[in-house]
Amino acid sequence: MSSGTDESQEQWGELRGPAAVYGRLHGIEMRLDHMRDEVEEVGRWADHAACPDISGHLKRALEILEEAQRGVRQARERRPHGS
Repeated sequence: MSSGTDESQEQWGELRGPAAVYGRLHGIEMRLDHMRDEVEEVGRWADHAACPDISGHLKRALEILEEAQRGVRQARERRPHGS
């Protein structure tokens, strides 16, 4: 979220204001978690003799997704929940 954003005008679904910001952060966090699960699934599929070794790439992708998810969670937890 840019520093010039007026959170009182924020909208996300049926949420407005700070609750919308909180909801958006929560949505991003859940989406990152889903993406991490998908990368783990791809790793299981790729564990096959016919597949080139992409384990290093998948490991880095997981690390990036985990770091992003952790950052979003920390930002969300520092905010008032709103309703």
